[in-house]
Amino acid sequence: MYNNQMVSVCNRRQTAGYMALTILILVIGSALASLIYASAGSLSTVDLAGIWPVAKFTVWQAFLSTLISIAFALPVARAFVTFHEFPGRKFLLVLFTVPLSLPVIVAVLGIVTLLGRNGLISQIFQWFGLDLRPDIYGLSGILIAHVFFNMPLAVRLFLERFNAIANEHWKLAETLRFSHYERMRYILFPAIVDVLPGIASLIFFLCAASYSIILVLGGNPGTTTLQVAIYQSLSFDFDMGKAAILTLAQLAILTVIARIAVGKRTETIRKAYGNDAPRLYHRPGVNEVVLGSIWLISASVFVTAPLGAMVYAGVLVDHVRLFSQPDFWCALVTSSTIGIFSAMIAVGLTLAILAAHYSFVRAGKNGLAAIFNLVSAVALGIPSLILGVGWFIFLSKSGIGFSLVPLLIILANMIMALPFAIQILKPAVTKNYDAHDRLSATLGLFGWSRFWIVDVPVMRRAIISALLFAFALSLGDLGVVTLFGSDRILTLPALLFAKMGSYRTDDAAGLALYLALFTGIISYLALRAVDND
Repeated sequence: MYNNQMVSVCNRRQTAGYMALTILILVIGSALASLIYASAGSLSTVDLAGIWPVAKFTVWQAFLSTLISIAFALPVARAFVTFHEFPGRKFLLVLFTVPLSLPVIVAVLGIVTLLGRNGLISQIFQWFGLDLRPDIYGLSGILIAHVFFNMPLAVRLFLERFNAIANEHWKLAETLRFSHYERMRYILFPAIVDVLPGIASLIFFLCAASYSIILVLGGNPGTTTLQVAIYQSLSFDFDMGKAAILTLAQLAILTVIARIAVGKRTETIRKAYGNDAPRLYHRPGVNEVVLGSIWLISASVFVTAPLGAMVYAGVLVDHVRLFSQPDFWCALVTSSTIGIFSAMIAVGLTLAILAAHYSFVRAGKNGLAAIFNLVSAVALGIPSLILGVGWFIFLSKSGIGFSLVPLLIILANMIMALPFAIQILKPAVTKNYDAHDRLSATLGLFGWSRFWIVDVPVMRRAIISALLFAFALSLGDLGVVTLFGSDRILTLPALLFAKMGSYRTDDAAGLALYLALFTGIISYLALRAVDND
């Protein structure tokens, strides 16, 4: 009797997973099919030779951004190991999580406020009688912004590997009187050598798929990436064939990178958990202390300076005038509505996918389980802008019009949030099913009654955390909405981008401050939910 009940439960979970997978295939497949159709009829009219410089710069800036981020992150992570007991260690680690949850457009505005031609650094120079104006637009600005986002990520990943080193290794190193160089060579470097390619490929992927940073800081045609070229082809030239070919070219590049990044990143995270901080058995030398201090101070200033500039500029804004603008409230309501629906759909599909994956694993159907396990990789490997281009072409060719734009933006944000929701909910789903399947079957709890009585209370914190993370990601996204124009739908990031484009920097600073506060509070609540689970 019990076995029959569990077979019925497995069948229901598999059916729910198949339905979720079908929805994702339709959402992603329709966009890709539109791209292939549009590109097939445009090969003879598109200047394929002109695409090569754009693709080359896309790869080049991603390579440089990755190289600088890794080169900056390694000594900073090493300094955290050196100063494993100093009072500000936890504060700095929390500080390094801020760029990971900050909307890109907000951080870009902070960098412009600090390093722009009329930014705070330029004003300081003028105060001393020096007419020095940093040029933030171009490759230099792109690299600064990418390192701002990715260096803290690399530090956290490296530090997790360093923290996993057994204390016995440090004790042996002290017994053998290892020098600073020998500890680096024989202890620290072996700890990261196997995950370094994965971390580098993940950062490379993020930089190659970057959109908002290039759009704002690119500055000239020579610093155009594939994503920005796609946007320009649709918004200015209305050349859908060229946009389709550019999108497929980028998708080919990102597919290769994503395959490396996702596989290695999973291994990195799975092996990274260890001690909260290593216990060292040696007293750092003077040179080690001085160098470590320089790296930690430099990294802290690099992360906090743009944030401080953004907050400083935002506080000085006329907030009463900003609140009185109808566009602000319209954008706030629109962003919140899109965020709520995209988060709910993402979490709902995630629960169905994970239920099916668990069912297939328990049944020994590893091939089918692997298919559902690839959903996160596929969602990560297809940026929302690529989906937006496919849907833009479909709506333009089909004559449906743009009445479905809000739904498409919700779906794009849902796809973007799906990998994060899967990572958050997967441990909770597995633990819940392992612990309560037999008891629920004995009590006759199945379907929705089981979901509301058992699953929701048990996984409440994980579900809330996934919802909040998905909502925060949607709230700060400036991807698909730029393709369809702010006259059709207006979100907070789109309004902020429009204010920057029209040189209304005061309003842009105020919007950036509120958007940072909204996403920061939501991300903090999500982390609290995870920590207390």
